[in-house]
Amino acid sequence: MQKNIIVLSSCKWGDILQRPHHMARALRSLDHSVHYIDSISSADLASPYLESKTLARQVDGLWIYQVQKQVDTDIQVDIQRLIQSLIDSTKHESILVLYLPRYINYVQELTGNYKIVYDCVDDHTDLDYSYWSTHADIEWENHIMKRADLVLTTSTSLYLNKSLGIDKVILSKNAVDPKDFSFEEKCPIPEELLAIPSPRVCYVGAVDKWFDQDLFYALVEFNPDISFVVIGPVRPQLLTHSFPNLYLLGIKPHSDIKQYLIHMDLGIIPFKDDIDLIINCDPIKKYEYAISGLPVISTALPELYDDEPYLIPCATFDQFQSAIRLNIGQRWEPSRLDRYIGSNTWLTRASEMMHYIDYPSELSGLKINTLQQIQSNWNKNHAISAPIVDALHGLSYIETDSNMALSILQDAVQNSNSLFVEKTLILCLVLTDRLEEAIDLALNGRMFNDLMKAELIAYLNLEDAELIRIQLLNGIRRFDQVRHALVQFNRDETFKKFLSANYFVTIGHYDAAIPLYQDISNSGIREFSPLFNMNMSILLKHQGLLQESQQIHIASKSMVDEYLNRPSQLVN
Repeated sequence: MQKNIIVLSSCKWGDILQRPHHMARALRSLDHSVHYIDSISSADLASPYLESKTLARQVDGLWIYQVQKQVDTDIQVDIQRLIQSLIDSTKHESILVLYLPRYINYVQELTGNYKIVYDCVDDHTDLDYSYWSTHADIEWENHIMKRADLVLTTSTSLYLNKSLGIDKVILSKNAVDPKDFSFEEKCPIPEELLAIPSPRVCYVGAVDKWFDQDLFYALVEFNPDISFVVIGPVRPQLLTHSFPNLYLLGIKPHSDIKQYLIHMDLGIIPFKDDIDLIINCDPIKKYEYAISGLPVISTALPELYDDEPYLIPCATFDQFQSAIRLNIGQRWEPSRLDRYIGSNTWLTRASEMMHYIDYPSELSGLKINTLQQIQSNWNKNHAISAPIVDALHGLSYIETDSNMALSILQDAVQNSNSLFVEKTLILCLVLTDRLEEAIDLALNGRMFNDLMKAELIAYLNLEDAELIRIQLLNGIRRFDQVRHALVQFNRDETFKKFLSANYFVTIGHYDAAIPLYQDISNSGIREFSPLFNMNMSILLKHQGLLQESQQIHIASKSMVDEYLNRPSQLVN
């Protein structure tokens, strides 16, 4: 049955295609009506347009909308009106596909026949690398997870973390459109590749903070007989060194990428594999390299641990170097490649989304099957040890076999200094009420900073299990679980205000936190809580009261030193 699809995208429509574009195109191929609303950036909001208007154009059967802001108007109101008009203009059910948590604010007051899909593509708590996210997205994502009729997650890590206790979350990895990589005749080599000698190793995509430049430079320098070709935008201050075998070709339209990949000998993904943003991603380039026949060599990304011989994750430079030498110039076996690509097309992903929107009763069974598939795949012996993958493997058992989950996770912690592994074990210990073990790991591990450790010790002195549980979740940045615990916390109104105020400071809702702190300012909490004092310092600074802020900041630091039983760290 035809639906009216309204996509609220995280990226503009253009020559570089990302998941929102691919999903929109696939949904149109399924004969749905598709309306794609461009993202609104800070640059757009600052532009002095003379009038407020919506620009609409049609591309390949999709309607693309760009809402331009008028000076002194609320862009959110304009977008809400556009969405409402698109819902009202059809007799068909509308499906709103949201790509950023903040878009929940655009749909709260809509009326009519519609459902909401949240397509979760990033870890929005990793603000060091996910620079398109904000602290407020943490709270908005809690709301969107509750309001959505269906939640898509694009990686195993996102799926396992978002689906805890929830059936409406499905694993919908990235994919590829075979039509984008088909040739009617033999493809001539692009002119700029003529001067680049083979063999050629390519990286296609953005070179940004998550790109492991040191690893990449070492590979380039160690293999002078191989040409390394980079296609895509490069962040300033990255890849500034010159090598005779390194070629930066810049940005290419997505429609031209196939002409370059077909003349490469290997595709690589040299990402920093210990940061949350990357642990939670499934690179589209993996599928585009594969459909071009290229072996895919990557750092130890969880989504590369698949039962395919030419998806090759590497935990060290030596492994990466060896994999390049062993696999350069190899090609996927055609029938195996056909099977792999056949199950990983955008059309498949779009069809699955629409199926589970129509048949939500099947979601609980799907969750059981998905977890079993994850466990089956990662139960297989891999040649490369990967503690982060082991941590996710353990997490997959937390709702069905907690002893198995903890056993796998404890082994992973012993074999790694990864913060991700540590916080995943703490999460599972909290969820299984093994608080003493969680406390020990939090106080002796690396995940908790000094302030978080001191606050935990303060709650230990109070012998308050509920406060301890919430602080453990707060320290590992599991704000979804913190929010749930706050809703359930009913025994003490003063402490509930305190915990809620702390949460609001964390997510940047200072205006909500200030009256709560004012209400409890004489409660005595400030006498033992370094976190209370640190957050008060932040709020006073926000209000422009710098001297008062500095005084309370010093008090907080002194309390931390006292709880951690160490000399004062303050500099006279």
